[in-house]
Amino acid sequence: MTNLDAIRALCTKICSGFYPDQNVLEFTLLDNGIDPSKNFIPKDVELVKAAIRVVKGMTENSHSESGISDGWDADRINKSISAICREYNIDSSDFVEESSVSDGSNQW
Repeated sequence: MTNLDAIRALCTKICSGFYPDQNVLEFTLLDNGIDPSKNFIPKDVELVKAAIRVVKGMTENSHSESGISDGWDADRINKSISAICREYNIDSSDFVEESSVSDGSNQW
């Protein structure tokens, strides 16, 4: 699997049904110093960060073409990004806002 294949798969893993443009992916990889044609190295944190940035750059909320509609749930995408960050030991606060209270102990 090449880095290009890997970033495409990661973007779709983060946001099911999202298939980013190949030129965007190639640009993102090259812009981050990653050769798109080289073999993917498992757990490559820089490639994961690049994929998250592509997904976070999505601006389309819904899309309809030939009777097929797509819509994106920003809250679910952010939760997915947080999960991917945990999986790769990345600080998710660089990409999504995290709640400061996780156990509800400060609720009255």
